[in-house]
Amino acid sequence: MNVGEKILLYLLFILFSVSIQAQGNKSILLLNSYHNGYRWTDELTEGVKEAVGKRQNTTLFVGYLDAKRNPGFYESNIFKEAFAKKYNGKRFDIVIVSDNAALDFLLENRDMPCWKNAKYISTGVTNYEEYLNIPDLYIVTETSTFDNTFKYIFRFFPKTNELVFITDTLQTGKIYINEVSGILNNKHPGVKLTVLHDFTLQTLPTILKRYKYPAVIYTSTTTVNRNGDPINEFDVARIVKENANVPSFSGLYCERVGGFIGGVYTAGYENGLAGGRVALMIINNNPKLEKVTYPPVKTVFDYQELKKHNVPEKLIPADATVFNKPVPFFEKNKNVLIITGIIIINLLIVIAFFVYLWLTQKQHKKQLVKAVSQAQEANKLKTVFLENVSHEMRTPLNSIIGFSDVLSEMITKPTEKQYLKIISDNALDLYNLISNIFNFSLLKSHKVSLNFSTISPSHLIEEILNESYLKQK
Repeated sequence: MNVGEKILLYLLFILFSVSIQAQGNKSILLLNSYHNGYRWTDELTEGVKEAVGKRQNTTLFVGYLDAKRNPGFYESNIFKEAFAKKYNGKRFDIVIVSDNAALDFLLENRDMPCWKNAKYISTGVTNYEEYLNIPDLYIVTETSTFDNTFKYIFRFFPKTNELVFITDTLQTGKIYINEVSGILNNKHPGVKLTVLHDFTLQTLPTILKRYKYPAVIYTSTTTVNRNGDPINEFDVARIVKENANVPSFSGLYCERVGGFIGGVYTAGYENGLAGGRVALMIINNNPKLEKVTYPPVKTVFDYQELKKHNVPEKLIPADATVFNKPVPFFEKNKNVLIITGIIIINLLIVIAFFVYLWLTQKQHKKQLVKAVSQAQEANKLKTVFLENVSHEMRTPLNSIIGFSDVLSEMITKPTEKQYLKIISDNALDLYNLISNIFNFSLLKSHKVSLNFSTISPSHLIEEILNESYLKQK
C-alpha cells in the first residue's frame, strides 16, 4: 500500500468515526488503536457503550487508528493534522484509549485543544506499570493471563520441554513475546521458547505438523503474516486446531473456535465495561475511584480436549468454565424424567385407588356372605322352632278333641252338647292351623314329600265351599 492510499484510508477512518449522540454537557471520546471489525476492538467498544450509554446528558464519540493494518502511519504529521481538524471545536471531558498505540498517540499529542484539559483512561494496556506516574491518567489493565495459563500447561503436561508461542511482531506482539520470555526464564528455565510468527496462512499447516510432544502450543493474537499483510486471527486459530499434533492452549479460541484445551484470557467487553465505569466515576466525582482498575479474567477449558490428551478431571480448577462436558443422564433428561415420574405417580395413585375399591368390595362381599349365612341359619332355627312348637301343640289338641267327642256321647242335654261341639270345632280349627304351619315349615326345610291320589274336583270344591260357609257363619 502506497502513501497516497494510506492517507486516503485514514482520512476515511477519521471522517467516518462513530459518535453516539445524546443531548448533554459531557463529552467522551473512545479512541481505539485498531480498526472497526477487529474482534478485541469491537468487544471493548461494546463494553464502553454499555457502561456510558445508560447515562443521560452524555455524548460518546468513537474513533480508530488502524494501527494493526497500518502500523506507524498514525504517527505521521498528515494524520495528526487530519485528526486535529476532525475534532476542531470539540472539548472532551474524558478520553478513553484502548491499547498501547492509542495511549502513546494521546500522550504524544496532549496539547491538542480537543482533549488538553480532559481526564484520561487507558484500557487494554499490558505494560501499564510504565504509565503509573502520568497525571490525570486512570488505568484499566489488560490483566496478563500468560502466567496463569502456563501454570495449567505445566500442571496438565509436566513433561513439556518446548513452548511454541504463536503471535505477530507488531507492538502488542512484541510486548507479549517479552512477557512470555520473562515468565519462562524465571519459572520454567528448562523450557525452550519458540516464537512462531514467520508464516502465512498457506505455510502454517506444514509448520505446525513438525512439532511433537512434549512440545506444547500457545496461540496468541495474530493479525498480520510474515509479509505484514492483515490476516484474520480466527483463521489462524482454525488452522492450529486442524493441524497441530500437540496440545494447544488458548482461552479465547477455546471458547470461540473450539479444538483448544483452554486457558485464561481477558475479554475485550469486560475491559471496555470497566473503562466506561471508571469514566462515570470521574464524572460523578466518586471518592472510591482508584488509579488502577483490574477487570475480571475468564478461565475456560474444553472437556473433550482434556479427555483426548488424558488430562485427569481433578486437575481442572473448580472456578473454571468447562465446555463440551457430558451432561449427567438425570440432568440431560430431567424434564422427561420429571414428566415420566409424574405419570407413574398418577398411575400408582389410580392403581392404589382401584386396589382399595377391590379390597373394600371384597370386604363388603365377605360381610354380605356372612350376613346371608346368618340369615339362613336364623331361618333354619325358626323352621326347627316351628316344627317343635307345632308338634308340641298338636298333642294337647288331640286330647281336647278326643275327650270332647267322648263327653258329647255322655251328655244328653242339647245345650251342653252344643257347647262341647263349639269346643271341639275350635280345637279342630286350631289343630288345622297348626298343621298348616307345620307343613309350611316342612316346605321351607324341603322335607315335604308329595303323595299323589285320585280326587273328585266337584267333591273337593263342595268341601271348600261348605267349609267357607261354616267359617263365615
